[in-house]
Amino acid sequence: MLALKPSHPIRTSNTSCHQIQWLGQTSFRLRIKTPAKTFMLYIDPDIQNSMLPHSVRTTFIKQEVPTDADFVLCTSNMGQNLANALTLCLAAQNRECRIICAPSTAETLLATKLINANMLSVISSRGDVSIGIARITMVHANYSANCVRASLIA
Repeated sequence: MLALKPSHPIRTSNTSCHQIQWLGQTSFRLRIKTPAKTFMLYIDPDIQNSMLPHSVRTTFIKQEVPTDADFVLCTSNMGQNLANALTLCLAAQNRECRIICAPSTAETLLATKLINANMLSVISSRGDVSIGIARITMVHANYSANCVRASLIA
């Protein structure tokens, strides 16, 4: 499992707003506003799933692939999520967009030869990674499905 801990207190006011948006099934988009910048963090992206909310689908149809990703968190090796993570990262306006994942997922992504290691933040077992706006920690979990390597605790 992965635990996400903001690196600064989350508060809401007229000048600071954080949003979480469900993208259907297990996919989410977090908008994290800091004094300097607004960051977009996608979690297990599946931007073509049938449960995608209508308002989001309409936006995505206009743009085809969102270009607002700063970070993409992959909590498993599910093919559709990995394909969408690659797509989001490669289409991102932020040339420093990174995919955050477990080592086995990183191996799968690197094997595509579409990205290089600089585009990955790999979290080892029971380790963590800071992405500036948050710290993401790998915690122990047991699953019956053998393709799942990690999950997110919000």
